[in-house]
Amino acid sequence: MRKKYLWKKAIQKSCNATEGIDSSFANYLIKSASIKRHFYWINGKKSLDNLYRSFVITIAFELHLFNTKEVAWSLAFAILDNWFELNNIDSQEIRSQVNTEELNSVLNSKIKLYREYFLLYDDPFGIDVIRVHFPLGNFYSVDVKVNLSRGTECGFFRSGFSYYKVEGQSEQATTLIAVVGDREVYKFGCYSFSWILTHFRLIKSIKVYKETESILNQDENDGDNESKKKE
Repeated sequence: MRKKYLWKKAIQKSCNATEGIDSSFANYLIKSASIKRHFYWINGKKSLDNLYRSFVITIAFELHLFNTKEVAWSLAFAILDNWFELNNIDSQEIRSQVNTEELNSVLNSKIKLYREYFLLYDDPFGIDVIRVHFPLGNFYSVDVKVNLSRGTECGFFRSGFSYYKVEGQSEQATTLIAVVGDREVYKFGCYSFSWILTHFRLIKSIKVYKETESILNQDENDGDNESKKKE
């Protein structure tokens, strides 16, 4: 519980100090699946290599939806810096891993930003491929390797983008997404309603993924409320 509190505090403090960003956006980031992914990352057992790069790109993607990505770099660094400071952790080593020139190139191009955001979820050992088509016409997409049996970390599926499973020269559209814990699991093709109820707890159409994000947040709130009751 304390780690969640410090994470929210780091976000709120950074947003309050950033010109052009208000408290409502801080609340949006706190609830965002892609931002929660980094909270799980920081508090898990994975290496923190490239953490700052990933977080800057993620914040830029979120800000881009509001046409204010110019402050992405400073806001992302501020949130992580505040988090590590609140936890008395020296972050200089992982902070210095950022390639300024490369990251600036990503932030200055919408196509590169989309591409690099989705590649944050690329699994080098994945044997399945999902092609993400950008909302910029049929000419722009990126292939991301995943393990369909395990799903992806949350934040991969975003409203407005189209997702297809690549099989040879053909593409099969994604029809369903299930949010299971901190993972996103997806299916392709047609499934009966009884099959869906048997296999998944939460099912939402790709088209209403934003609603799925709110369900994730509601689950977390319910869990917090249960903890309070026990206390």
